[in-house]
Amino acid sequence: MSESAATPEAGRPLGPKFLKIRIAPNISGFNFATLLFGSFFGIAMMGFVNASQPYLFTEVLNIPADEQGPLAGNLTFLSEVVVILTIGLMGALSDKVGRKPIWVGAFLILGLGYLLYPTATSADQLTLYRMFFAIGLAGNTAMLPSVANDYAVDTARGKVISVCFMLNGLGFILLLTPLRLLLPVFSDMTGGDPVQTAKLWIWSAAGVCLFVSTGLLLAAVYGHAAGSL
Repeated sequence: MSESAATPEAGRPLGPKFLKIRIAPNISGFNFATLLFGSFFGIAMMGFVNASQPYLFTEVLNIPADEQGPLAGNLTFLSEVVVILTIGLMGALSDKVGRKPIWVGAFLILGLGYLLYPTATSADQLTLYRMFFAIGLAGNTAMLPSVANDYAVDTARGKVISVCFMLNGLGFILLLTPLRLLLPVFSDMTGGDPVQTAKLWIWSAAGVCLFVSTGLLLAAVYGHAAGSL
């Protein structure tokens, strides 16, 4: 069989030959690039919330050092509870409305969560914002493997998911490092005001999430695949 005469079972080749990636015939290269785009930003934008917390605890909320560990643990625990409770709903909902609205919405919620996070004035308020943020975590966590599975044929799913996870790690390194380095820049810009510094710093992560959400939305609207995103 020629490569151009791809069947649903065999799929069609995409990318470097040595990777032996084969995607479903109704999925375009543009759609696959969109999957890689979302993969690159996924882990980094879910993880920055933890990187921002020490500054918020110390400089904004003035939480004593001996209380910061328990608070961070509680935030992580409650975040995981929300993820566990909602991730199944995300998967079921995506079967009804499609993957694209859920993935777009997940990054949108992450962005809104980052907008809210530095405005917290108490640990309780921060906890509520973190639980809201966790809904975006659940959506992003559910959609990446779901979209990857939809795009790849059975024989290439492991390779496609491996590529996506590799981009997860690459994005974590290439995005989180510059975001961390922005903290002293914003501190200088605000004259050392910790509240304004925290807002500018964490809102920069919100901007990245909203950029990704917009990119995924535009890709869904203007993509040319017969299948869904």
